[in-house]
Amino acid sequence: MPHYTTIPKKFFERLSDTQIRYLNGFILLDYPKKSELIALDGTGHTSDYADKYYAQIRAKKRKGYTKNHIAINVDTRMILNYGVSKGPKHDTQFALAAIRQTKKYQPHYFLADRAYDSEEIRKCINEETLAFDQILKKDFYKAKKIKKEKENS
Repeated sequence: MPHYTTIPKKFFERLSDTQIRYLNGFILLDYPKKSELIALDGTGHTSDYADKYYAQIRAKKRKGYTKNHIAINVDTRMILNYGVSKGPKHDTQFALAAIRQTKKYQPHYFLADRAYDSEEIRKCINEETLAFDQILKKDFYKAKKIKKEKENS
């Protein structure tokens, strides 16, 4: 089974969303229904051949962009939920649906980076799934301090 971070872009291009969901559901049939740790993350991909030169020729400012969102079991690295979106989307738009759909695995903890730090996501994890959130807090004070230092420089 490939590592979840090595799923190539071509895999998503050649199969429809329905086919991928069917395959993932088929794989998860024999999977244990309990997960201790579930991790959420998203990553964006642009095509390698679409550099700035081609963007200028086509008179586009941005290259094509696909964002994959994945929820995995940390111990087994099985993909429990995924989502694919075109264009840049914030991770929080995927998080609530993924948390609700992975609730059936009875997780104890959800792990995520600062992009998922919102009161709505924490409430969903703690109240709906009865799990604990391990999400880094956004440090707004530090961000403001760095911005002031850059302005003063």
